[in-house]
Amino acid sequence: MIETETDFQLLEVWGNEICRGWRVNAILVREGIKAIVVQRLDLTDGLSVVTTHLGLRRRDRIAQLDAICAATADCPRTVIAGDFN
Repeated sequence: MIETETDFQLLEVWGNEICRGWRVNAILVREGIKAIVVQRLDLTDGLSVVTTHLGLRRRDRIAQLDAICAATADCPRTVIAGDFN
């Protein structure tokens, strides 16, 4: 429906048939935008995207956010989205 009703398409970044953006974070992009890196999704327009589902414990969330910050330190245009608990 998204592809027929808008000019967005589902970016296929999963590594298997189990996780296809259903009940998890999905990334929608306009035609022509491609994924360069999957651990940190670098798009061809210079934007980086990270999706996350942070842990329930504060110390776990802090460690996870520290890792995300380190992984995106060289990306001035980064979007972090997901479940931050």
